[in-house]
Amino acid sequence: MERFALSTDEAESESPDAAAVEAAVRRLAREKEAYALLSWGSEFLQATRSDGRLVLERQEGAARWSLEGPPVDDAAALFLAARAGEAGWKDDPRWKRFSEEESALDARRALLARLAAAPLLVPRSADGALYSSSNGEQTAVFAFVSEASLRETCPDAEAAPLGIAELLALFLETPHDALFVESQGDWLSLDKAEARALLEVGGPRA
Repeated sequence: MERFALSTDEAESESPDAAAVEAAVRRLAREKEAYALLSWGSEFLQATRSDGRLVLERQEGAARWSLEGPPVDDAAALFLAARAGEAGWKDDPRWKRFSEEESALDARRALLARLAAAPLLVPRSADGALYSSSNGEQTAVFAFVSEASLRETCPDAEAAPLGIAELLALFLETPHDALFVESQGDWLSLDKAEARALLEVGGPRA
């Protein structure tokens, strides 16, 4: 059975039930700027509301599609079908596939949306230096969504919460080669080029 996670601009949860998924999508009808992201395995379905306009995006492997301007009822139905494991929701003829360049750009936006759902905890030593590790060739710094994961990895660290944009800017100022971010029990690895690209994107797809 797929393990689902639900992220919004307000909260992040694992194993959401159908009611929680539907509520997250229908909430977009009342907001000017908001999003809901349902992810499972290597796939996700995202709804983004910006300036009164709703856009859906989905990813399956390396391929990405968008659906422009659906009614909220349609968006909720697609999310519920995805949550139920139905296959037919992908067959809607309104889905349009992204080019590789568009797909790469929107993948970064989706990553930002996921990481922006909660403050990221950045561990520091007593002297204020960022915690880092090395494999002998490269060094990396860390950030955590989960405080439990933070304490397991860096038990003696002090930690200050940062937003994703602040974290990326901070990482780019360091001499370190990589940034490892814990999210929903998974680890994401970013290098300096990816961090710059994420900052240039600046947020979920408008």
